[in-house]
Amino acid sequence: MTIKSFAPGEYLCREGDLSDCAYLIQSGTVSILKTNTDGEDVFLTQLGGEEYIGEMGLIENRPRSASAKAITEVTAQRLFKREFLSHISNDETAAFKLLYRLSERLHLLSEEYVSSASQSSSSNLADNPLIEASTEIDNTLPSLRLEPDSKELEDQLREPIIISQFPFFIGRELSDNEKTPLLTVHLKIRDAKPFRMSRVHLVVQKLQDDQFLVRDLDSALGTIVDGKAIGREFSEDAFRIPKEGASITLGGVSSPYNFRVTPI
Repeated sequence: MTIKSFAPGEYLCREGDLSDCAYLIQSGTVSILKTNTDGEDVFLTQLGGEEYIGEMGLIENRPRSASAKAITEVTAQRLFKREFLSHISNDETAAFKLLYRLSERLHLLSEEYVSSASQSSSSNLADNPLIEASTEIDNTLPSLRLEPDSKELEDQLREPIIISQFPFFIGRELSDNEKTPLLTVHLKIRDAKPFRMSRVHLVVQKLQDDQFLVRDLDSALGTIVDGKAIGREFSEDAFRIPKEGASITLGGVSSPYNFRVTPI
């Protein structure tokens, strides 16, 4: 384990590099950046003290999928794989979170194969039967109200959607020559290149206690829920929706695709 210091503007790691270590931020603030198809850096979110950077890439042996750049003076622990595994083995909470994330990724992968064998995706918002059938509240079932919270989505969703069937998948409309994803996407949102959203971006799940969970599905640019970043670049993939509801942004903090979900 090594303590590293980074000056403002210095990179802790760059997108595409070998994932040979993870960092645990001790002090300072780090921005997470992703290069879009136009070669521009997209600001996803910022991380601070006691948050990990690069732990999933380290475990999964894949290249860095985003860059981490110091905003302020930063001090961080650099942990190579054996050191990282030893570190979390002594931290019950961190170990549980890591195992839970890996378990959920395997579960969702199996769902993709089941879905591909039994279902096909709708072609657009207008012909999606789940959307058409979900404009009225069924008081016998735990439901969520989804309503746009930005002009871009208000132009596409003219009235709130009542979600009463779960899991409920949200993604973007396909562009020309893109393959249809295996999972059925219930709500498809129009996006323009360079894309902010992924084809299957997130899922809303109902838990056994009739509460709800938003889970980022390894999207390219992540999801912001009530100001917290979730997704492949961040310490968690999921966020439990509080009873007062939550604000959700698809594709990083500056994305125009914002909506609100509220339990009803």
